[in-house]
Amino acid sequence: MTTPHRFQMTFDGRAYAVAVDGRDVSDQVAAIDVHANPHDLPRVVLPLRPTRT
Repeated sequence: MTTPHRFQMTFDGRAYAVAVDGRDVSDQVAAIDVHANPHDLPRVVLPLRPTRT
């Protein structure tokens, strides 16, 4: 089970910015998947980019 977090996405006309719990994670997110069900709250999945080694 996952822990719910506050998610915010903004668009400034050129690029999207993604924040989770007030922390900017734009450079770590590879995609944004929104799963919606008419009888439940939407679920947002943020697949992450591979970490640099």
